[in-house]
Amino acid sequence: MEGHDPGDQPTPASGTPADFPLRHAPDEVRRAQAARRALAATLATELCDLPPAAWQRQATPWILTYIDDDPELAAAVADAWDLARSQPSHDQVQTRSGAAGTVVAAHGDTWSLVARANGPILLLTNHIQSVIRIDKDRSWQPDLTVLVSELIDVGRGLPPVNPNEHFLPSPPPQPWTRRSRA
Repeated sequence: MEGHDPGDQPTPASGTPADFPLRHAPDEVRRAQAARRALAATLATELCDLPPAAWQRQATPWILTYIDDDPELAAAVADAWDLARSQPSHDQVQTRSGAAGTVVAAHGDTWSLVARANGPILLLTNHIQSVIRIDKDRSWQPDLTVLVSELIDVGRGLPPVNPNEHFLPSPPPQPWTRRSRA
């Protein structure tokens, strides 16, 4: 194939290598992404190593906020859904077993989401200089619970959920539906 170097990284269906934004971003964006990912790794380690009660007292400080209060947070959550429904690379979604459940760290171009299966759910962005806790937002709790579950699944290598599939199982056979063949 013309112009193809065998040493190139695999290219996803989109035609863009997974690390394209990072490799071609300005230096300040790369630094912000690297700092965000390093903080996400620290948060994931805290969620893995600290029991829930100790995490509340000893973890990196966070700010509780509501997703709908900031369009950037809502966009990051929407991107996280897109990531969960795709075939992310190991660099984009990692899972680890922790003291109080499975921990997932997911990374987009401008955000990172770190969560324990049963909470908390923390969000970092390149533009907000704080750790944001989003799992206390009651209007989003059911969706966030499903999001974290799906991210954990794809992080473990399971296939992503297809939102267009019907997930209700077939009803069990009932006595009145059986026909005898006499």
